[in-house]
Amino acid sequence: MTKKLYYIDPYQMEFESKVTKIDQDDHGFYVVLEETAFYPTGGGQPCDKGTLNEIEVIDVEEVEDEIRHYTKEKLPSGTGTVLGIIDQERRTDHMQQHCGQHMISAIFHDQFDIPTTSFHLGKDTSTIDLDTEHLSNDLLQNAEGQVNEVICDNVPVQSKWMSVKEAEEYPLRKSVAVDGEVRLVIISGIDYNGCGGTHPNFTGEVMAVKILGWTKNKKQVRLEFVCGQRVLDKLGQKHQVVTEMKRIVPKPEHQLVEEVGRLKCLDRPVFEQTVNHLISL
Repeated sequence: MTKKLYYIDPYQMEFESKVTKIDQDDHGFYVVLEETAFYPTGGGQPCDKGTLNEIEVIDVEEVEDEIRHYTKEKLPSGTGTVLGIIDQERRTDHMQQHCGQHMISAIFHDQFDIPTTSFHLGKDTSTIDLDTEHLSNDLLQNAEGQVNEVICDNVPVQSKWMSVKEAEEYPLRKSVAVDGEVRLVIISGIDYNGCGGTHPNFTGEVMAVKILGWTKNKKQVRLEFVCGQRVLDKLGQKHQVVTEMKRIVPKPEHQLVEEVGRLKCLDRPVFEQTVNHLISL
């Protein structure tokens, strides 16, 4: 089986490896390696991307006990070794989002008795499904504040391989659903969870967490959030919108909502112009 370098060192962004297979399936051309730093899609976390010998890796999946690196074009036949380079920005982003999810889920579970039932790491935002039918604004602010306190405390994030029996000695939030060895991600005093994703070494590397809101999803709620650099990106986007709105509606920020409401009632053409401009941003 392929040696999984991303478990040994999630910060390793370059590696060399022997090629064990070059083939094609319904998904496209793929390469199997003796060892890899490319994380395959799984556990709610998307795969890494990057290059093998400067050929773009567009997807990585674990299929039939193989880690298949799907490439934009076929690797030349007879290639013996490859230089793999991981998209560092993408890997770091995924580490921030996934670690942030662990902390959010732990706080909701331990402090408010609301368990997480699923997780999805999206391109722009991430979501978790929570086993409750409603969340108040006060609860959301409280949870967000506690998560950011853990980030500021810069708590170590560890991962350990162990037997299921050993894992059950920890205060797990849910039972381990695998046989044999399990990989336990530990944020001391906060979270103990079986997980196969990539994470930073300290919570401080997550930088910050911002909860964006929630929607009903059947008999549960779906919580939307961002972590790390995505928080700054969202802040930049919102700042641009507010700046443009202030140019069209010359009022202080705290009066913008009231003024736009007044325009909607008194001057429909101006209101529509404002809305159309903001939509185009």
